[in-house]
This record gives sequence, structure tokens and C-alpha cells, in this order.
Amino acid sequence: MRRRWYIVGILTALLIAAGLGIGCLATASRAVEIAQLRGPYRVQVYQDGHPVRESTFAPGSAEERAIADWLAAHPDGWQRSLVTYVPGRMVRGDGFSLNLLPNGLCVLNDDLSAHPQQLVRQLPAADVEALVAATGGE
Repeated sequence: MRRRWYIVGILTALLIAAGLGIGCLATASRAVEIAQLRGPYRVQVYQDGHPVRESTFAPGSAEERAIADWLAAHPDGWQRSLVTYVPGRMVRGDGFSLNLLPNGLCVLNDDLSAHPQQLVRQLPAADVEALVAATGGE
């Protein structure tokens, strides 16, 4: 009987350790495969979960270049997330979406990489302002 509890204790400890390891992997900083995130870019602005405005940027436009340049300058520091986020200012491109929330949280859904993923990153105020300006202001 004692041996059985000993084995149960060891198995429980192993399961807890495995769960913690998976949790650590989920929060590890990730790099985004920027080269795969391409336009054309379509911007949708949401209010209370409903779209209120939509626009598309012409290929090679200043807006499209500003978004591409920002993505290229920020490939690292993203954290994996399993949370569902309400849309704020949504930029959609070929195989990805970038959701800029009013609190400065940026959510990137990458469907083109070998392992589709959702990544998040808290942005400084200057980056929020730059992305809002690049996507039509307001």
C-alpha cells in the first residue's frame, strides 16, 4: 500500500512539472517571421465589438510601408497568448491580422508560419500613436 502511494506521489509530481514546463513555453518570448507578413492591408476599426470603418491601402502606399516597417522593426519580444481579444483597430494582411487595442496591447495572429500562433505585445505610447496614424488616425 505504501509503495502505491509512493508511485502516485511521483506521478503527480511529474504531471505538475510537465504542466509548469508547458506554461513556461507558452510565455517564452517569440520572434515573428516578418518576411511572411505581407499586404495588401485592410484596416477595420471597431467600436464595442462592431465595425465602424474599413479601408484598404494600395500596394506600396505610405500607410502600407509604415505598417510593414513597424512590423520589421519589432520581430522579437512577442509573447504567446491563448486569450480571445475583442477587435479594436484590426489590420489584416496576407495570412495575418494585427489587432491594436485601446490599452496599447497589440495582438498578432500569424497563420502563415509552420505553427500558426497568436502573439501579444504591450506597446509604448509612441508605437501606439505611430500605428494609429499609419492606419488612418483617430
